[in-house]
Amino acid sequence: MEAPQPEPPTTAAYEEEWVIGPHNTNFYTRTYSCVDPIAAVAFVHGAAEHSERFSEMHTNFSTKHNIAVFSFDLRGFGRTALDKDHRSKDAAYGKSKWEFQMDDVEWAIEQTAEKFPAVPIFLMGVSMGGGQALGLLCDKARAENTPVKRITGVIAGSPCITLANPVPKAAVWIVNILSSMKPYMVFPIKNNANDLSRNPETNASYLSDPFITQSPGSLQSLKDMIGGGEALLNTGYAYWPEKVPVLFLHGTGDKFTSPKGTEALFEKFPANDKKLILYPGAYHELHNEPDGVKEKSLSDVVAFILAHCPPFRAPSPQLEGRGPDIQGFRVGVNAPAPVSTSPSHGTPPLPPRHSKGHPDGGMWKAHRVGVAGTMDTVDHPHLLNVGSVVTVP
Repeated sequence: MEAPQPEPPTTAAYEEEWVIGPHNTNFYTRTYSCVDPIAAVAFVHGAAEHSERFSEMHTNFSTKHNIAVFSFDLRGFGRTALDKDHRSKDAAYGKSKWEFQMDDVEWAIEQTAEKFPAVPIFLMGVSMGGGQALGLLCDKARAENTPVKRITGVIAGSPCITLANPVPKAAVWIVNILSSMKPYMVFPIKNNANDLSRNPETNASYLSDPFITQSPGSLQSLKDMIGGGEALLNTGYAYWPEKVPVLFLHGTGDKFTSPKGTEALFEKFPANDKKLILYPGAYHELHNEPDGVKEKSLSDVVAFILAHCPPFRAPSPQLEGRGPDIQGFRVGVNAPAPVSTSPSHGTPPLPPRHSKGHPDGGMWKAHRVGVAGTMDTVDHPHLLNVGSVVTVP
């Protein structure tokens, strides 16, 4: 009898668009659709990277779990900053600041809700994006007219609350002075790719990526990233909407952002439903970590999403009889949606379009819906549950 053959790697299928967003910026976007999604994720990447580096994760969400994803390259990073054929005229690497970033993430939520209006929307951010996701909810959740009201839950992976190696006060002072004079001067020190993960292949791909310069950004964006995390830890946490559940993920071996900072924020967070999962020894990029960490962290995110979705809905005819039901949801059973595919770094020319209702990218139509109620998250058999803090053995 022949040994079972491994499954072939999943082919990324997504729709690419250049979309005019806040402050008349042309954003590179990717949408990973699926038939009859049970949820959708608005995804925010970190500094010195771009959305394509999460393609495997997002494809897994859409093809194996029926979770759609809307992702985009942040202002000042990736194709949004470096694609000379499509970027805005004033776009440049690292040219960003906290105020604009909050507008951009809010816009991404609206885009996700427009594309997937019938399902719960989750906001997921990693590294700098994790801090931005948490900061946006604290800043905007109590506002009257905001797409943030549409968020069912938040996932913060390796969030930038404090740095693993705190910057000396003298250096912070110098950066603050310089940023006031030349805010968008690119920070001259580059990231050490070997500190990203314990996976040499993905670390090498980071160095060869044409849409990554390895610098964490401009003086202004770096100042805002560090300051935004500190503000969350010191006072901002108190404004978190209690009914919005949150999942924190962090590797204890992270050399960029501090798991201790995440733990400290977690302890203060007023959310009625919160969970922190720590991965012993894991580095910054959990989605690229070896030794099963990548798979476990992905499973933990999916479990969080499933646990906070509404009860089971009858599947569409295309899905009838295809795949198992798990936790009252039909997962891993989608048929490919009519989307385009693109090879790595091979973006074809795409015409920009304006977001619905706000051609200038400024004001946009807000969704006003109630925040979903909370419920307990699902614990996995392989996890050791210690109260609300989970440590992967």
